[in-house]
Amino acid sequence: MENLRVLQYKYDASEPITVEAYLRGMGYSHAVLSHLIRTSILPPLKRTVASQKSDASSTADHDADLMQNFDQDCFPGEYKMTSAISSAGVFRNGQPVRMIDLLSKGDELTIRLLETEDSPKVEAAKLSLEIVYEDEDFAVINKPAGMPVHPSMEHYRDTVSNAFAYHMREECGCKHYVNRVVNRLDRDTSGLMIMAKNMLSACLLDDMIARREIHRTYLALAEGDVQDLTEKDLPGIYCHAGYATIVRPIARVEGSVLQREINYEKGEYAVTHLTLLRYFPDKNVSLLQLRLGTGRTHQIRVHMSSVGHPLLGDFLYNPEDTRLPRQALHSFSLDLRHPITGKSLHFETPLPEDIHSFLTV
Repeated sequence: MENLRVLQYKYDASEPITVEAYLRGMGYSHAVLSHLIRTSILPPLKRTVASQKSDASSTADHDADLMQNFDQDCFPGEYKMTSAISSAGVFRNGQPVRMIDLLSKGDELTIRLLETEDSPKVEAAKLSLEIVYEDEDFAVINKPAGMPVHPSMEHYRDTVSNAFAYHMREECGCKHYVNRVVNRLDRDTSGLMIMAKNMLSACLLDDMIARREIHRTYLALAEGDVQDLTEKDLPGIYCHAGYATIVRPIARVEGSVLQREINYEKGEYAVTHLTLLRYFPDKNVSLLQLRLGTGRTHQIRVHMSSVGHPLLGDFLYNPEDTRLPRQALHSFSLDLRHPITGKSLHFETPLPEDIHSFLTV
């Protein structure tokens, strides 16, 4: 089965606009527009002299390679159209159009986005995978602790990417599949993460991450009573009514591939909001709810270690604690608007068994 995503729009404005400008306004990236041209029934053939002159007078930020005129006399001899390609591309009122063609009020625009590439380094592997939500555009996965997200030399066929590739290729029957992880989790962090299913949803979701429009909330166990952080301002820590915000820059530790540290000279701006849900005095452990203001590598782990309350079981930032076999960090909830429909969505998953058992025993 071809991995084909069909989207339909109706242009209601009175002012004419090019197809390209309209799609850019809908969030289509340069890469998606270029792909639509490559797979279109109207191939990018010879450019006319008029179009070359037009390019010379275009504005600096205009992508001239997308604004193409075609020498239709060359169509039969220079382009061999397949049935798969003929179903892809951009159509206005049922007819194929180019990016430079104009839309008028009442026009219906159909996008047929055909996936034609694969991720050759991501083998499909039949593994257990809990899919919390799935539609044509993306899936939400509840990742177990200990399962890497991306394949590597040591984990070639036992990752989330391998499992989702199997789901897409074998269970959904897609002929082509490109691995597109939207929000990566550390191997030993459990919980919710997003996998995009086509190039358009991937670019829209990536833009939403960059604009901080996907809200990620975590649950964690930290050493000690974190109440002290919510009562007094400290350098890089700002107290509020019942919660605190940590604002400390994070950088890679020099000479280390993996470890991060607080570094005020070289670090990237990083913000973590935390709320103390409950303190367990018998264990001297705090259950926290944390929300990311930014998305730096190891951000929660580094921030909590820097304020004297490292996460339980964190081999990298709290190596002496062995009460749990992995860092006690769980991606608890996701809030976002659907990248295509705009509908508000909320997903959550409870604490996994290992953390829950530790608190209840």
